[in-house]
Amino acid sequence: MTLKLKTLPIIIYPYVFIPVLIGALFVGKYAIEFMQFANVETVLSEKIGVGVIGVSIILYNILTFIWAIVFSVSEMTGKQKLEDLAKVNMMVKFLHIPAFIFNFILGFIGCILGVFGIAFFLWAVLADILMIALSGIVAFGFAVRAIKEKAVPTGEGILFAIGSFIYCVDIVLAVVYKNKIMKRQNNVFFNNAV
Repeated sequence: MTLKLKTLPIIIYPYVFIPVLIGALFVGKYAIEFMQFANVETVLSEKIGVGVIGVSIILYNILTFIWAIVFSVSEMTGKQKLEDLAKVNMMVKFLHIPAFIFNFILGFIGCILGVFGIAFFLWAVLADILMIALSGIVAFGFAVRAIKEKAVPTGEGILFAIGSFIYCVDIVLAVVYKNKIMKRQNNVFFNNAV
């Protein structure tokens, strides 16, 4: 399986999160209707419906985070080239930018709507936190690998790993470290050629 394909669940996470929520709402709605059809008390059927929604969303998040952690561990093992990991790290960060913009707009709408927009605002904040955590886990694996290969000093690698969990700083660091690793590769190539 190629490296880019392995990151696909992490890349599409923010774009699938909303359809998963909508799907969970429909499943929960139909669970409520089914329970009411089966003459189950209305309050109980609503609790079951809400439970189905919550379990669906939590399960999707858990599976995606497990995938990110497994990918991060595979980054640390040394089977892929560091240069490829740097490119993938940057790719994940850049492909999440449209989702961050969407969440920003959603949060802004929530702020404008005041009390009625609290759900929009909270949704945007939660989605941003989850996305930054996922992409940060990927960057953490890359940082550990870069330290192991002595491509970056330990302190610098630790700062990169921590900075990868900070909003907007992570994008800048992804570009800086991708360029640093690529420059290192070019220096090794030219030194070997001479």
